[in-house]
Amino acid sequence: MRRGVRLFLLAFGAFFLAASAWSFACPLGSPPDEPAHLIRAASLVRGQLVGRDLPGATQAQGSYVIVGVPEVFASLANDVACFKRDPKIPAGCQAPLVPSPQDQSVESYVGRYPPLYYAITGLPTLAFVSVGGVYAARLVSAALCALMLALAVVSARRVPERPLLPTGVALGATPMVLYLGGALNPSGFEAACGVAAFAGAVALARLPLDALTRADVARLGVPALCLMLVRALSPVWAVVAVAVLCLLRGWPATGALLRRRAVRAWLAAGGVAGALSLAWDFAAGGLRLQPGMHVRPGTSALGVAHLALDRLHLIAVSSIGLFGWLDTSSPYGVVAVWALATAALVAVAVVTGSGRERLATLGTALAWAAFAYVFVLAMVPSHGLVGQGRDFLALAAGIPVVAGACSRPGGVAGGVGRGWRLAGAAVAVAFVGAQVADFYGTLRRYSVGTSGPMNAFAHVAGGWAPPVPGPVLVVCFTAGALGAAMLCTTRGPGRAPSSPGGLLCAYPPRVGEEPVKLS
Repeated sequence: MRRGVRLFLLAFGAFFLAASAWSFACPLGSPPDEPAHLIRAASLVRGQLVGRDLPGATQAQGSYVIVGVPEVFASLANDVACFKRDPKIPAGCQAPLVPSPQDQSVESYVGRYPPLYYAITGLPTLAFVSVGGVYAARLVSAALCALMLALAVVSARRVPERPLLPTGVALGATPMVLYLGGALNPSGFEAACGVAAFAGAVALARLPLDALTRADVARLGVPALCLMLVRALSPVWAVVAVAVLCLLRGWPATGALLRRRAVRAWLAAGGVAGALSLAWDFAAGGLRLQPGMHVRPGTSALGVAHLALDRLHLIAVSSIGLFGWLDTSSPYGVVAVWALATAALVAVAVVTGSGRERLATLGTALAWAAFAYVFVLAMVPSHGLVGQGRDFLALAAGIPVVAGACSRPGGVAGGVGRGWRLAGAAVAVAFVGAQVADFYGTLRRYSVGTSGPMNAFAHVAGGWAPPVPGPVLVVCFTAGALGAAMLCTTRGPGRAPSSPGGLLCAYPPRVGEEPVKLS
């Protein structure tokens, strides 16, 4: 148990360090839709479950509500226009927040979103009615994200005969996941839950039935339950993760799994959460969306299909890194390295996996592409072109996780060969390099602007300085990314030490020991 706890704490610390560095490296309101999410969180914890309907709302304003929040939080919505969508302008032009605790009525276009994430992240705004409350809320969001990613690492290390599974977890934690995790945006928590749910699902699928513990089920149940409640579309990702589990297990083994009391309990909880999610969506209007890019009237069906295909490319790129208000993208090298590493892992699974494993890997990838494409097409008549990478990031992050679980590199029985160890080291280097490149590039964008010097810590006219010194943030982020990479890529297969169970149980029993079975 001590080893399981140690692994969890190390993983949590690494991911939290990286995500919290993002929390201080970006100006308030600069992450996508953060002012609206802050208003939603602050109003919810003050007893406003939804808010009042906007009088005379048009169809485009169907998602809007009116809520009351302290002016210090409401003022954030008006303070990002000076640098929003123009990466050449640093964030020094941003006005300070109005230091007033007086309530002010304000409109919010996310006021109908499910309340789970906001009920947690909004709590610091009750204690700190100031700028500090916004940063504290960001840190709570970073902790939620790190919690789920740490559970994913524990699940991945639970299956030592699949050495590329932890690598898949690392690739699932894209720069966008950590960036959103350190911001006020439920998409970051949703994506981290997706990584944890898929890691928990494939761990349940790969472990022998007689070695499964209640902890193995819980490491799938906890993130899947959160997915049921965090966003309107997120229950779909939980269903896909469970479908992957059933496919890899096969029906006889799945039936045996369903006879376990702990499995039935988590399924019942998931069913209740799913029913609550549907009830919320229909009663509060959780599926109402903001209008997107206008499509010119008279555009042919073929033209719309082509526009949706272009949108799918944007969704894919922004799943890796597209920061701010769609104004700061990852360098081409980062996108290429991340995409090639994920494609290589998928290729290994297709070449070395069984028929079910090939189907699970390709099916997860196709499910992401098909769902995103069909969603974009379906929304065109009523909302125009909508959809970004963060909307489907929880499913996209599952692709490398499933591929890692379905890969069987040569020499697994006797240990990983030198070539696979070198490949793991290369992935670790790429992970750290890509993450740091995106972090530094985004910090530079806000500090000096993309037209400014390459030195993100230089002093320029209109420049911005984070509340924590920039060099300290870069060091902290690098340390967190390096720690996460080491936990995900340095351990090969083989028999692992035992653990008596519990949510953080990381290892299977030794040969000859009695496993902690599901009651």
